[in-house]
Amino acid sequence: MREKILKYSLMQPYFMFPKENYESILCELINKTCLCSRFDEKFFLCTSQSNGEDDVYTESKRYSLDFKMMIAQNMAQFLNETKNEYVKIGNAIVSYGKNSSPREVISLYPACKNINKEKLENLKTQSDKIAKYIKHFFYTVLSKNKNILIFLPSYFIINTSSSTDEYEIEVLLQQMFLNLKYIKEFRNEYAKNKDTFFVFVIKNEINKSKFFILSEFMDNKLNFIGKVNFYELESVNRCIPDFY
Repeated sequence: MREKILKYSLMQPYFMFPKENYESILCELINKTCLCSRFDEKFFLCTSQSNGEDDVYTESKRYSLDFKMMIAQNMAQFLNETKNEYVKIGNAIVSYGKNSSPREVISLYPACKNINKEKLENLKTQSDKIAKYIKHFFYTVLSKNKNILIFLPSYFIINTSSSTDEYEIEVLLQQMFLNLKYIKEFRNEYAKNKDTFFVFVIKNEINKSKFFILSEFMDNKLNFIGKVNFYELESVNRCIPDFY
């Protein structure tokens, strides 16, 4: 498949921080998709994570899922602290906020694009910022022997007159898998019998609709599970500040 250049932008910080915001959004999201019906049970947020408990579990507690945001720590800190406007430049963004100097932070998705086992091994001897956050994402986040849901807090842009264009979604998932397929290979090595789900948002520039896309990493593709209208989630609407 020829590479398709994916246009995207970061979600607003108030959807990501505090941590409880995106956890509530993801819990409500999976309860509105067939992932919920797969287990024939609803998911509930864990009320205490003092001992590293997973973020959500089914009512019977026979299945649990841990949420992992695909974002570099310095990017998260930057967005959480400053709430500034930003522009994306390659693997970094630069703040143009009123109260801070321009500041380079790492955008993890393009940094991890097309990574493979050899490239990851080579990063072990490197100490630059990009290498640091890629290594953390793989060896600290993805290596957990847990069922995980990776949340990429970004809007991926599509241009179609239809709000339910399944073809556009499938093409997007195919390209995302080509860019990130080593995640599945890595998880097969470190958490072979555990599930790996993936969530992002599509934004239609023509009809202005937004949808969460829930998918699952399989050996040869990102398998589409379901999509939910962005503003259908009560948790999303609760996060939006009054002044927006």
